[in-house]
Amino acid sequence: MLKTPAEIKRVLDHGRRVAGRWVNIYRLPQKDTRFAVLVSRRLGKAVRRNRMKRLVREIYRLHPEWFEHRHTVIYLKRFRNNFLDLQNEIKRLVEKTS
Repeated sequence: MLKTPAEIKRVLDHGRRVAGRWVNIYRLPQKDTRFAVLVSRRLGKAVRRNRMKRLVREIYRLHPEWFEHRHTVIYLKRFRNNFLDLQNEIKRLVEKTS
């Protein structure tokens, strides 16, 4: 996981950004694989924000090959509770940056 604000800021500033309907993905090529999920408070109450983070972390757990050798930050723009829609969008965006 990308943990410190400095690490996340470096990916946001220097990584390649791809925008989708519900998420923005920032990716920076690296030797190791690290990952972070950012959710704005305007997405809703904590229950909704945590639900979105859980869905994205599950996608990461099921498909680690999509994120190999990169530092990845996924910024959630809109609330989407459908796992398959979110997974398909992240897959499409990851393929654009590969």
